[in-house]
Amino acid sequence: HARVGILPGWGLSQRLSRLLGPSRAKEISLTGNFVDAEQACAWGLINTVVPQDELIARAFELADDMLSCLPDALVKYKALIDDGYATNFGESLELETNRTRAANRQVQGASVEERRLAIQARGRQKTNGGISLLLARTASDFGGDKPQPVLAPDHQVGLTIWPA
Repeated sequence: HARVGILPGWGLSQRLSRLLGPSRAKEISLTGNFVDAEQACAWGLINTVVPQDELIARAFELADDMLSCLPDALVKYKALIDDGYATNFGESLELETNRTRAANRQVQGASVEERRLAIQARGRQKTNGGISLLLARTASDFGGDKPQPVLAPDHQVGLTIWPA
């Protein structure tokens, strides 16, 4: 923007400074220099760098991993992060406390223990070199026989994966 003589719109100046701190945001914004994938990853602008021919597979792997969580928890957790990020830190902590208390009142101890054990097994599988995904959910979580890892279309998960 600075190189062509305009100011940014859509919150770029505010979002970038919150993500990177004011010094890095100014470096990028006031020089107009490009940031390569490795630097963007090191600074936290993107999640990971993968070779271009592995990009789609990695994106699906990441999506499958997220969908191994309870769908309702995914939606609520994403909203909590997004809504909290839009406020100051103190307000975001209060928001988290209020939403967590409300949500956790509806949780059954036995179902948490069952999922906790499945998560431990999944962790052992992943750390032992296994690449298959263990779905740590029960049929009762979905009100039917089979897990249905689906999010409502209006609840998209936004992650950034950059091709190398």
